[in-house]
Amino acid sequence: MSIFLLLFGIFIKALECSKECELSLQTIPGFNPYTQHDSDGKACRGTIELPLCRGYCKTSESGTHTFPPRQQNSSACVLVETSKRKVELKDCDEGAADAARFVEIPHGTVCECKSLPLDTTQPPV
Repeated sequence: MSIFLLLFGIFIKALECSKECELSLQTIPGFNPYTQHDSDGKACRGTIELPLCRGYCKTSESGTHTFPPRQQNSSACVLVETSKRKVELKDCDEGAADAARFVEIPHGTVCECKSLPLDTTQPPV
C-alpha cells in the first residue's frame, strides 16, 4: 500500500509542475540592469521584464494509409497579440537625453497554443 501512495504522490507532484500555456514576465538574462547610452555617453539603467509564453501544448501523431505514413499535429505556446511599449529607465546619469531614458520593448498579455505549419518542402538547415 505504501508503494501505491508514493507513486500517487509523485503523479500528483508531476501534475502540479507541468503547466499549460501561460504568460510570465522575465528579465533579460545578462542585462540586469539594462543600460542604454545617449550620444554624449551618459547612461540610464533599469530592470526590463519581457513577456514570455511558457508551458506545454498538446501534440499528436496518427497513422495514415498514404505517404508519409503519419500525420503530425504540433502546436506551440505563443503570444497572441503583440505590440510595442515604451519603458522608462529611471536610474539615469545627470543630463542624460531622452534617447537613453526610454526603450521600446515587445508587449503582450495573452498566450495560447497555435498550430505549427510544418513545411516539408524545405530541407533542414
